[in-house]
Amino acid sequence: MAFLARKLVRDGKRPVTGHRGIAMGLFVILIAGSPVRSPGNTVSTSALNKLRPVHAVALGGAGVAIGYDPEMVWMNPVAATGLKKPSLAIAGGQGRFEETTGQGVFCGDFGLANYCAGLAYYDAGTVTANKPDGGTVRFNAQRDILGILGVSGFAVPGIAIGLIVKVAQSELADEFATMTVAADAGFQARLGDSGIKLGGAVRNIGPGIIYHFDKAPSPVEMVCGLAYGRGLGLMHDRSGRAQDFAVLVADADYSMGRDVWTFAAGTEYRIGRIVALRGGYRLGTRGALSCPTAGLGIALVRNSLVLGLNYGIELNPGYFQTGHTVSISVSW
Repeated sequence: MAFLARKLVRDGKRPVTGHRGIAMGLFVILIAGSPVRSPGNTVSTSALNKLRPVHAVALGGAGVAIGYDPEMVWMNPVAATGLKKPSLAIAGGQGRFEETTGQGVFCGDFGLANYCAGLAYYDAGTVTANKPDGGTVRFNAQRDILGILGVSGFAVPGIAIGLIVKVAQSELADEFATMTVAADAGFQARLGDSGIKLGGAVRNIGPGIIYHFDKAPSPVEMVCGLAYGRGLGLMHDRSGRAQDFAVLVADADYSMGRDVWTFAAGTEYRIGRIVALRGGYRLGTRGALSCPTAGLGIALVRNSLVLGLNYGIELNPGYFQTGHTVSISVSW
């Protein structure tokens, strides 16, 4: 971004070296050096495309076809369709570049449709730079706040559609602040009694972000995927019904501005409604990061009250930090 370069030159700053310097240098490269379709513009990196639900993180980043999970609305607007009980989910984590994220979402039932409302933030961390006189200065690389409001429902039995509207405020280098809007649209379709569900979403449709005089196109992403689940029958209840289940998921995600494909796959083993063990792998192309992932889900059920705890980890791919995310959810 040209304005960021002007700020560094004007203030006489040059990045420090070391592990933190490497991480922040790569962060700047990802923001300012990504290939795009429109010459002279760069795709924005912001809360619009940096938030991922904990459930999906543990599955390698896949999960666009997973339903009945309020946390997953950050990935697909229809994820909460069909839920009859109000749900609240709060999550936070630290990424591989030491950036931090936090998000909270409330989902409810209107009768004919489900709705959701949420708030999130993204903090890229603090940059320490050297001045020509030998001193140092610190400034915040980027801080964003994002609000969402969405609605979803069944268009026909077995096929759900949904829409989420986003409003984001972004501040870069403690100096340049802006606001923008975007939208996500998605669907999920169950294929009869086969145990297979298809899902797809287009995320971050919008005019882009303007910092000072520089415009960054919105980070539009198109993702499609499937989920397959079946009872294994290794555990049964008193009536003979299977109490353990296996779920397989796979997604293909295309970032339009960067012209990058990312493929993700994961598996989940559930023991009733109590414990879920998860693992997955994300494969990036054209320099996008690849890494294995894992996670755990635990639920405490008492009458109509369900309290859930989810954890996801992105294992360290080389020089980067290990990413951790955790969430707490409650439905009643």
